Amino acid sequence: PIPELIVGVACKAVLYLIDKKTIRTNYNISYWDNILPKECFARPHNSFIVNLNYVAKVTQDFVFLKGKKNQYSIYTSKRKISAFKKALFLFCL
Repeated sequence: PIPELIVGVACKAVLYLIDKKTIRTNYNISYWDNILPKECFARPHNSFIVNLNYVAKVTQDFVFLKGKKNQYSIYTSKRKISAFKKALFLFCL
């Protein structure tokens, strides 16, 4: 189900999938950051990990994601936005 994962949220330990399903997990966001492929996933904020396949738009304050049935807006952090944009650029090459 990795390609179906849109976003992981640290504070709730919840993974949101493309078909609007959610998975509750006991693993923290650092665990997912270590096992998910770096070429497809990046962190715009300490609380989120995002599948770059679903990024629709990036602003200084938000990452907008679009799945098949739902949309998300994810906060960015000033410390992580630059690295996130770089990861997205490399993903798009």
